[in-house]
Amino acid sequence: MFSNDWRLASAGQVLATMRRHPRQFVTEVATIDGDRWLLEPDGEGIVNLVSSDNPRVASITRRSLLGRRWDLESPSFAYQLISHPRPRRWHIAVGGTPVAEINGSLVSYNTVSIESNLGVPLAVAVMAWNVIARPWEVAARPRGIRAVPEPQVQEKP
Repeated sequence: MFSNDWRLASAGQVLATMRRHPRQFVTEVATIDGDRWLLEPDGEGIVNLVSSDNPRVASITRRSLLGRRWDLESPSFAYQLISHPRPRRWHIAVGGTPVAEINGSLVSYNTVSIESNLGVPLAVAVMAWNVIARPWEVAARPRGIRAVPEPQVQEKP
């Protein structure tokens, strides 16, 4: 239930594995194609998907005050992630038209299903999961997160 390891699968085949590092507020992503990405917050309400050869593969940006509307963007796609009024229900849209439904279980987002008649890029599914399952990390401001300093020993003269 409180795992830091996640899988994104389709028809039983694992498409990506994700390992969350809670102290750094980042998530490592390894795809079936061998790509390695990092989901990292970049200010309040912005998360970048980066790789070693591309400093910004894609990004997701909060567009509403309560976090119910998000833009998912990259040079090759633009989607919206929109929350339904019913709990644990979201959809992915293009130009306001839903193309995929996201449903969480009754209790948590440990199991999330994405149903779509249209292919959705893997990066979109990974970023949507990050917003839905880890909303407090998405809102984190990395520049405001600091490690707890070690106690300073003062020497008396």
